Amino acid sequence: MNNHSVARAAATKLSKSSVHRLYHRLLRRNQYPESQLWETEAGQQGLRLLVFAAVFVFALQGGIGCERLSEFFHLLRLERHIGVSPSALRRLRTCMEEKILEYQQKQQAQTKLTRIVLSASVLLYTLLPLLIVLLKRLFKFRPYSNKRFIG
Repeated sequence: MNNHSVARAAATKLSKSSVHRLYHRLLRRNQYPESQLWETEAGQQGLRLLVFAAVFVFALQGGIGCERLSEFFHLLRLERHIGVSPSALRRLRTCMEEKILEYQQKQQAQTKLTRIVLSASVLLYTLLPLLIVLLKRLFKFRPYSNKRFIG
């Protein structure tokens, strides 16, 4: 362990062994030229988008298995930057399926509520003139006049 690790440990309030382990993990992770792209916040977001899009298009829509998808991500050398094991991709696929189904149910409930409101308003405006005619006949409605009722 060198003096830099000791200084980093003091600055970050981590143990020297943690700093040493994290430092070597970073070195192993950045062994490819494109690895620097994934170290920035924008690069991490782009990487997440790539994984989500690939799982959606290939696994959910295309029916490709998570083993094959994991193989694809390994060919892109992403395994050191994001969890792309078959089990991790299965968990992600399951989570995405649940969120999609939840969204569909919310949309269907909203559509159903909109249809009920529209049906009720159409029914009200369609039946309102008929209701007025019936009420006039029921109460023998006469237009308002200035004459008072005489008992």
